[in-house]
Amino acid sequence: MKKAILFDLDGLLVDTETLGIDVAVRVCKGLGIELTKTEQKSFIGVTDERFYQELFNKRNCDFDVQEILKKHFSLYEELLKTSLKPFPGACDLLKVLKRQGYKLGLVSGSTTEQINIILDKLKIKTFFNVIVSCEDITKSKPNPEGYLIASKKLRISPENCVVLEDAETGVIAGKKARMKVIGVTNNGGQDLSSADIIVKNLMELVNRDKEFWARALNGKYIYIID
Repeated sequence: MKKAILFDLDGLLVDTETLGIDVAVRVCKGLGIELTKTEQKSFIGVTDERFYQELFNKRNCDFDVQEILKKHFSLYEELLKTSLKPFPGACDLLKVLKRQGYKLGLVSGSTTEQINIILDKLKIKTFFNVIVSCEDITKSKPNPEGYLIASKKLRISPENCVVLEDAETGVIAGKKARMKVIGVTNNGGQDLSSADIIVKNLMELVNRDKEFWARALNGKYIYIID
């Protein structure tokens, strides 16, 4: 029976969420908006378009979201090329899982262009059997659409998929998709309590053998790794 491991990208494999927040702060400052800490935190785990739409609705602003996104993407993509950092263990974990025979998928709220910049720079694009971007979905996380699309493209049932996520919205999306979910704390600050397993970072998963992943897929590991 085929099994799959599905990865989020931003904040999980690469430390881009801080970068994205910094860009949002700069873009909003140019619009005369000072983002609160709560508003900055709301950037995590959602698409850029949803972030700006909800922000402008809350602030009663009449800015063109698509024009603002162009500014955000332009600045963000330039910074990706110079300031991109993978989290420790990210590349090694992909190699281990591929070697163990799992199908790998990527489900990200980023654009295809942004995803390609990251994967090409880290030379990890070939590890993924399927990639789902924000352009492939109509509803972002916590809606499970992205993970269900990946499952369908891989021709592997949701029950045979494990999701790795760093954001609360992503964990919820994985659970709604009827998948097992491993929450990865990384930079912290997110409520991952609904995940089946919670680990501090990807390095805690690199040396796990195939039995660990088999148990995770069967829902037999329900605990927090210290």
